[in-house]
Amino acid sequence: MKPVLLATSMLAPLLLAACASGGGGGGGSIATVTPATIGPFARATVGSTPPTTAAGGFQQAAPGGPTFPGVQPANGTVFALTQSVFKVAHDSNDVATALSADTATMAAGATVTVNDNTKNNFELKIPTLGVDAILHLNDNNYTQLANGDYIALESVTYGRNVNLLNYAVLGDWTLLDTSGQHTIDYGQFIFGYQTPLAGRPVSGAATYSGTNNVAGQVLTPSNTVGAYYTAVGGDGTLTANFTTGAVTGAFTNMVSAASGGGTNAWNNLSLTGTLSGATFTGATAATTSPSTTNALLASATGTFAGGFYGPVANEVALVWTLSDGTESALGVFGAEQNSPPATIGAFEAATPGTPAPATTAAGYQQALAASPSFTSTGPTAGTVFALTQSSIVATITPGDAYGTVTADTATDTAGATVTALSTNANTSYELKIPHLGVDVTLQANAPQDTKLSNGTYAYLSTITTAGGTNYLDYAVLGAWNLNDTADQNYTNTGFFVFGYQTPAAGMPTTGTATYSGTGNVYGEVIAPSAGGGATAATLTGDGSLTANFGTGAITGTLSNITANYNGANTAWNSVTITGAINAGASTFNGATSTPSAPATTYSLGAGATGTIRGGFYGPTAQQVAAVWTLSDGTKSALGVFGAKVAPSDRRLKRDIEPAGVVAGVRLYRFRYLGDGRTFVGVMAQDLLADPRHAKAVIRRPSGLLMVDYGMLGLDTPDLGAMQAAGAAAVAAYEMAAAA
Repeated sequence: MKPVLLATSMLAPLLLAACASGGGGGGGSIATVTPATIGPFARATVGSTPPTTAAGGFQQAAPGGPTFPGVQPANGTVFALTQSVFKVAHDSNDVATALSADTATMAAGATVTVNDNTKNNFELKIPTLGVDAILHLNDNNYTQLANGDYIALESVTYGRNVNLLNYAVLGDWTLLDTSGQHTIDYGQFIFGYQTPLAGRPVSGAATYSGTNNVAGQVLTPSNTVGAYYTAVGGDGTLTANFTTGAVTGAFTNMVSAASGGGTNAWNNLSLTGTLSGATFTGATAATTSPSTTNALLASATGTFAGGFYGPVANEVALVWTLSDGTESALGVFGAEQNSPPATIGAFEAATPGTPAPATTAAGYQQALAASPSFTSTGPTAGTVFALTQSSIVATITPGDAYGTVTADTATDTAGATVTALSTNANTSYELKIPHLGVDVTLQANAPQDTKLSNGTYAYLSTITTAGGTNYLDYAVLGAWNLNDTADQNYTNTGFFVFGYQTPAAGMPTTGTATYSGTGNVYGEVIAPSAGGGATAATLTGDGSLTANFGTGAITGTLSNITANYNGANTAWNSVTITGAINAGASTFNGATSTPSAPATTYSLGAGATGTIRGGFYGPTAQQVAAVWTLSDGTKSALGVFGAKVAPSDRRLKRDIEPAGVVAGVRLYRFRYLGDGRTFVGVMAQDLLADPRHAKAVIRRPSGLLMVDYGMLGLDTPDLGAMQAAGAAAVAAYEMAAAA
């Protein structure tokens, strides 16, 4: 019998002709090559914490790190294979009779080591099969091993294929016996730059899909000529729910190559599994059973195993199997992410709908009807909050305040927490920043910096402290600094938000809400100085953000911003915000840009751009908080923003008098309970009874009503002060009701 090369081109699976092991199809020439050994074999275990070095473990993806279509991996780089392997049995007449899972080979691990990145040469090691050979990728020549067997290595997505992935490679290998005629083992595999645990999202969902991104082989036994190895392929999609840990997917439009050309319909598959760290496993099942050659029975089932690839789960790749007891198939699937999930922090989220959010485990604290707020009972001592943050790292140069300053993305993605050590939100916290090795108890806004064990100094400030005008009920905005051993210049700094986040079940699904205030934007701008270092000025201003819960769109502005350096204020840029709410989550991501560029010392150029990341806080998205960045390539800025929706319930107001009608909306003069100032605004009860404006009303869990002034189109110059007074009235009302 002739050797059979099991073709698995992902680019065009429809063009693959069937090959019969007893006939004249397929196969390549056999070459005898002396195998080489590059170091000892080190077993790689799927699901273990991968080392960051090459030898024997998973290669991890990092922002700006190598990618296959970009910087090719260095010679000597070791990749661990995740694979499905089938063993082929033959009878006394050399007829291939059965295909069974080679679980020993799958469990023992295998690797490929880059031998020559200019020639696509790899060293393939499969310890249970005695394979250790230098192979040329996509070469039709089989290489003879020391034991006399022959092997060839193929790749599905290495090169310039349409479905080439950036961080993962899909491929297969074929092992022939000493005659070079019979396939004795066959494996389909994946490898690449895997998502580190800190980069895997913990909430929301992401879908990965494509066309012609499923490939494989099916073995059909025959009583006369042995068995047919036939290529199969189709379209695949996989959805990962990072909140629940569920993985679901489907292979559709599946076809097998037909003898003589063309294709036949083949089984479509469903995938159901669970996440474990940055990997996942699950079961496959046939969802269709066409009456065509090579199609499996409707009862066919199998397995799949794979993982996430790229710094923040940008891609997925997996191996799959399917069998009905007679015919069997195995293959690979890979896809890029359709839409980015939430990537804030590396913590397990509390489950929406539980009686109360977790108060001791590292994770997002969720706001439910009975949850504490910072303005009422405060967090229980020991409560852990996950930080959403943007940070920078500075290189100190002699005689300069600081030299080069760059975004510290590694610190941002590695996760950080603050643990409340008392019920007062503005007293002591334990701050943990794992990437920087920080674990210290700090007094918020302490008059002196705290010296750490390594001789450096740390400082923690909370910007929205109790009693402040823009204090939020459910979120806190703050900043931390790490200073050098002289406590003169900071080496790292970060702005952050944390608090009681809105559970997915509490997120509105229709209408819009505008969150705004005055003095609710804070930050820092860093500008190079003539002396070769850099100087920093503090930023303050007003912010507004509108969320369209129907479309998921986020828009907003940061305005009236001033830069302060050594007591002198100068005008600064206004900032435009555009973004989107993450699907199934209470977080959002977006972009920042500068529509204005005042000609002042610390202003950025008009082309400056950046990012914003944040979330909704409170049981029903009453507040927002976010971190933002901006850079023009020379000067850079980062900071925080927080705001709330203004309460407009008649029950919170006194001394109510009519103040006319504007744009069809009835206005009133009033004072909030506990506040002596007079405001002009609306009554939520009026709007709720008017079909034109009812969608502008938001109901709190306590039954109090709030109004989105952005939907009304009214000019409300004192909206920020009105929001602050209303928030205080809400807190007093709800505390009294709870008592």
